[in-house]
Amino acid sequence: MRAATMSGAERMRDRRSAGPDPRLEHLYAISKLLIRFQSVEKTLSDVVAIVARTLGLQSAIFILETAGPPRSILWRAPGCSPDRLLLAKVHAQTTYGYFVRSGVDLELDAADPLDLPRPEPEAEAATGTGRYFVILPLVDGKGTIFGALQLEGHSPWDEHHLAFMDAVVNQLAIAVDRQAIIIARQAAVEGAEREQRRLAEFSAIVGSCLEVQDILRAIATFAVPALADICVVDLASADGKALRMEVRFADDEKERTLAARVRRGALELGEVSPQARAMTSRESLLFSQLAMGDVAGIADPQGQAQERGGEELVPNLGITSMLVIPLVARGRTLGAVTMCAAESARRYSGHDLRRAEELIQRAAMALDNAQLYEQAQRATRARDNLLSIVSHDLKNYVTACLFSASALLEESKKDPRHTGQKQILVVQRSATKIDRLLNDLLQTARIEAGGLSLERQRVDPAVLIAEAVEALQPLATSKRQDLKSELPANLPAVSADAGRIQQVLTNLIGNAIKFTPAEGAITVGATCTGGEVVVTVADTGPGIAEEEVSHLFERFWQTKSTARLGTGLGLFIVKGIVEAHGGRVWFAGKSGPGSTFCFTLPLA
Repeated sequence: MRAATMSGAERMRDRRSAGPDPRLEHLYAISKLLIRFQSVEKTLSDVVAIVARTLGLQSAIFILETAGPPRSILWRAPGCSPDRLLLAKVHAQTTYGYFVRSGVDLELDAADPLDLPRPEPEAEAATGTGRYFVILPLVDGKGTIFGALQLEGHSPWDEHHLAFMDAVVNQLAIAVDRQAIIIARQAAVEGAEREQRRLAEFSAIVGSCLEVQDILRAIATFAVPALADICVVDLASADGKALRMEVRFADDEKERTLAARVRRGALELGEVSPQARAMTSRESLLFSQLAMGDVAGIADPQGQAQERGGEELVPNLGITSMLVIPLVARGRTLGAVTMCAAESARRYSGHDLRRAEELIQRAAMALDNAQLYEQAQRATRARDNLLSIVSHDLKNYVTACLFSASALLEESKKDPRHTGQKQILVVQRSATKIDRLLNDLLQTARIEAGGLSLERQRVDPAVLIAEAVEALQPLATSKRQDLKSELPANLPAVSADAGRIQQVLTNLIGNAIKFTPAEGAITVGATCTGGEVVVTVADTGPGIAEEEVSHLFERFWQTKSTARLGTGLGLFIVKGIVEAHGGRVWFAGKSGPGSTFCFTLPLA
């Protein structure tokens, strides 16, 4: 009879006296779930389900503030009305705000509630008809509240229930905090890896640029929109000013309407604008929140706002935060890069400044290298121009000397009493060598400038080779060398400048004669293959060392053994002439005695 009339609370006390408290088993199950923490949503739903079966909940609300805005998850029991759930939301919002001393917006109305499982029989029998809330804060190791769990039941809970809830929330706080730390560390590692990849990518881009303008364009392109909404690059000039070289907007409308106005003008390095200050001091500037005057260096570099409409331009830019970083390399100030936040509403921090500085430092090194390269190119062009002018003018005087020497020599031959014949021959030979050197220098200058002229015609390569061999035969005979040609019958005609190709043949055959010892052999051959004629000049000389082969066609370069036997321009000119014909030239010999040079000519 007593069992039939026992209240639910009495039955629960009776069960506790009869055996172990099931809440301990539930707490153990929750501990295992938290050890195997998967995600906040999945793990917490499993935990709340166990708590609901233990305590008989009407609703539950979980609040979490770790990374980003506050998050919330809602649960309701079957039969929980919308009005009842609304009251639970209001209670959670108010109480949590009291905990954290702020009016934090939890956006509870935006969360769709999940279903709670039905309670176990003992917990269901103990439910009443009232409304009871318990909200327990989640506290990390530093004592900071970062969330809360609110539970709602029909009847008041005793101290054992409250101890169970407290144990659950303590374990939950530890697990969620640990998970947040793990996620934050992973995010930091991934962020660092992404940043390193970006830096490596940027380094590869600017490192491959040889032109200054390409590097400046790469800086602006890389910065917008990843790091800034507006990027301006100023380049320091030798006259104490800075030229505005690049302007880039993330917003297409601003790019169309404002970019040209921002590009105008040059700022003086002694001005008070942020850009001038950064270049003068070589120190970066961070404006986390901007005042109107700080934008003047962007909108109006020379301070002529009224003339250029700068007063109207500044508000139109919409800049809210700004970084100004000097471009410095090898102790020289090359310019400055300005990164601005506008429509994105980002606010720059010290971390953003350090990221941007590392980027700009790499850009500065590449920019310095590009400027040095451009200076070297200008110096090379100036030298070649001077060489061309001097060679051209000297050639006129040498031609006059040669003409006069020839005339004197003819006169001396007519008069046997003339005693200056030997000196005249010396003058003639010297002038001839100078003339040949000047011709080489002039042709070198034309080849480098891409201005080598050709008078192409249909010519027989066999005839060209025969003429070159015949012209050089006396020189080979004087050294007791066997100079010959081995050509197949019916070689096809080629498209070539006969005079230029004669120069190529004379140079290659002359080198073979010069460097082949007495009793040696020089053979000139030719074959037709693949739509071109391949000409070869082979000798039995000492050969060329393997480490010297790659330098053979460089100008002014000579092997160590022949360093005083020429100018080092012959093979460079050969290469220029052959390539101007659309052909190729190469050294085909192997290590050891003998050398073979080959070149190709296109068929007519």
